[in-house]
Amino acid sequence: MHLNCLGWFMGTSFVVGAHRIMTLFWRGYNTFKRHFVRPLGQSRTRMYDRYGKIEGGKNISWAVVTGGSDGIGLEMCRNLAN
Repeated sequence: MHLNCLGWFMGTSFVVGAHRIMTLFWRGYNTFKRHFVRPLGQSRTRMYDRYGKIEGGKNISWAVVTGGSDGIGLEMCRNLAN
């Protein structure tokens, strides 16, 4: 009986460990792909191309600043307004 329980425990530990290792590998692969591979195919100005607009010679781009009533957020709002 004792050896049978030990075999079950070892098998379960192997499956759980293998799952954990594969999960870590998959997360690492996705992180590498997201931060190093995908940006190679994107232009550096893609956000400006999508959201930046110029009408009548004026830049009418927009931005959302959270915490714009005080401190750093207020200063960011002032700089963006110029």
